[in-house]
Amino acid sequence: MYLRPIPPKDLPQKIKAAKRYRKIQIRFADLPDKEYDEGNASLKKMIKEFGKYEAINAEVAVTMGYTRGEGLNSETVYDTLEEIKKNEHMVKKAKFHIKETEDTKVEKIDLFQDKIRDKIHMDLEEKEGVDCYELASLMYSKFQESIAEIMESLEKN
Repeated sequence: MYLRPIPPKDLPQKIKAAKRYRKIQIRFADLPDKEYDEGNASLKKMIKEFGKYEAINAEVAVTMGYTRGEGLNSETVYDTLEEIKKNEHMVKKAKFHIKETEDTKVEKIDLFQDKIRDKIHMDLEEKEGVDCYELASLMYSKFQESIAEIMESLEKN
C-alpha cells in the first residue's frame, strides 16, 4: 500500500500571508537545457551566475540565521514566489520557512510537496531507553494535528 500526502491547495496564499520569512531554499536542475520565462530579474541573475560555473544543477539557500524578530524582505519573497511559479520547469525544489505570527513556530512549506515529512522531537536522558507508550502517544498527537490541518484545508475549498 502506498499513501500519498494531500497537499493543501492554498500554499502560495499561506506563504504570502506569513508575517516573517526566515529562509528560502531553491534548487534548479538542467539549467543549460531549459529556457527561462521572463519575470523579475532576481532568479534570472542567479541562473546566469550559475552558467559561469557551467553548472547543470544548483541550490540556493537564503536565510536570516539565528536572528530573532527579523525576516527576509517580503516584497522580494513575493517576487521570487511568482517567478518560481512561472518557471516551475526549471525549479525542482522550493521551500519557504515562515512564521505566521510572532508567537508561532517556524513552519517549513515545500511549494511542490514532493515530500511531506513530520518530525517528532523527544528528549531522552543519557543511557535511558525509549518508552514505547510515550512515543506512541507523541505519534498519535502528531497524527491528530495533521488530520486537523487536512480538515481545515478541505473546509476552505
